[in-house]
Amino acid sequence: MQPQQLLRPLKIVFEGEEGVDEGGLKREFFSLLTPELLSPERGLFTYNAAARTYWFSSLSQEDIKKKEKYYWLIGALASMAIYNDMIMPLAFPLVLYNRLQGRSVSLEDLGDVFPEEMNSFEKMLTMDKRDEFEAAFSTQTFSVDIVRDGKVVGEAPLIEGGENIPVTMENRDLFVSKYTQYLLVDSVKQQYDAFERGFLLCSSPLTSQLSGLELQLLICGTPELDFRQLRDSAKVEGFDADDPYIESFWKILSSFDIFQKQKFLKFVTGSDRAPAFGLKEIRMSVQKNGVEPTERLPTAYTCFSVLLLPRYASCEKLQRLLLRAIDESEGFGLQ
Repeated sequence: MQPQQLLRPLKIVFEGEEGVDEGGLKREFFSLLTPELLSPERGLFTYNAAARTYWFSSLSQEDIKKKEKYYWLIGALASMAIYNDMIMPLAFPLVLYNRLQGRSVSLEDLGDVFPEEMNSFEKMLTMDKRDEFEAAFSTQTFSVDIVRDGKVVGEAPLIEGGENIPVTMENRDLFVSKYTQYLLVDSVKQQYDAFERGFLLCSSPLTSQLSGLELQLLICGTPELDFRQLRDSAKVEGFDADDPYIESFWKILSSFDIFQKQKFLKFVTGSDRAPAFGLKEIRMSVQKNGVEPTERLPTAYTCFSVLLLPRYASCEKLQRLLLRAIDESEGFGLQ
């Protein structure tokens, strides 16, 4: 098949099934194909449970040669989804879509791919006591371990001669910048390049004008957050299960728009995305945390998906302080 043939309206026919494709079969095609391409068995992408995103797997040169065509195919399918006005639910981080739009990477992009590394880098950059810094990073140089399948298989210098250059308080900004570049660009260059080549097949001047976030929404659609799953798997402590107050709490959550739901999810779990198999995987715990009189805001332990909820005097106060909590929350762990 010539690439130009992909620039035609897509018609799907399932073997052994009758049906005229008026859009439904195309939607089913992309919804069935996506999880298959992202499955661990294929080894193309690695799922980060903390960030709830997929990222290119670290592969040997031999494996890249074998799988390069599949990265190209996934990029081409994403492009075809746009061309045919279809949704393809690719749980890739925003940085991938930003790169497709020509944006360079930065430290904040690590949060959706390597959240632990980002937290470590932020701590490194904010340490102000030289003795503590040197004690923590005395053996760190401008080189990183190459890890595949949990095993160190080599070493990669971040700059020329990096294995012999120690990290200091004076050059730590450069170290973090180079390490970020390595994680998001250099270490997956061939995988990403193949994906990008496939994606550019059906690109248009209009697509090139979009921001990374707009491109992500165009391909993946608005994220679906089924809070019924969150409720069904939640555990309530300190309240009766049939307490009208808890019923009001769930009604308030159900009334949230998609952006408020994302904020609530990030407030409680540390991520605004649903896990790979739905919100039922979170198993949130709602624990009673005081009674009136109080102006204490709801708080959360994100590591354990625990919401500490005071019992307010009215549903109106509950909604007002819950919204305030999720709007003002910052940081990691105990909010």
